[in-house]
Amino acid sequence: MECRFLRTLFAAAILMAAIPFQASAAPVNACSVVTRADVGSAVGHGAVTPGKKMKQYAGDPTSVCQYDTEAGNVVVTFDPTNHNQFFSSYKAGYASSLQSISGIGDAAIYYRQHGTLIIRKGQSVLMLTLDSPDDQRDRTILFALGRHVTPRIH
Repeated sequence: MECRFLRTLFAAAILMAAIPFQASAAPVNACSVVTRADVGSAVGHGAVTPGKKMKQYAGDPTSVCQYDTEAGNVVVTFDPTNHNQFFSSYKAGYASSLQSISGIGDAAIYYRQHGTLIIRKGQSVLMLTLDSPDDQRDRTILFALGRHVTPRIH
């Protein structure tokens, strides 16, 4: 489980590094895009810790938030700027390991090895990861969470 979490943080770091800074982007935080209540609703049981904001760098609109649940760690990475290039690159780089998901955002892909759902909506990219060994449960929770929060992303 710890290895999956580290891979998730690595993927979030790649997202943050691959995206050029745009100081004009509106300040939005991953913990406000996906709230504790949202995570609790998707998990459906047990306690959810308040979101832990990860370090955000000046001028970088990407933010990361982590919620600890009985189902595992839910990590939310959000970037509100134009990242069609990141989404396309991720799809090209991991094509054989990804599943396209319809009905969530403008486009969504699921990466089973990392338990990660990546959603593109408008100019934003939202990455949801659940750190657990149960892929079917991960999918159920992440897809429900993605469907629930995506409509509020502009």
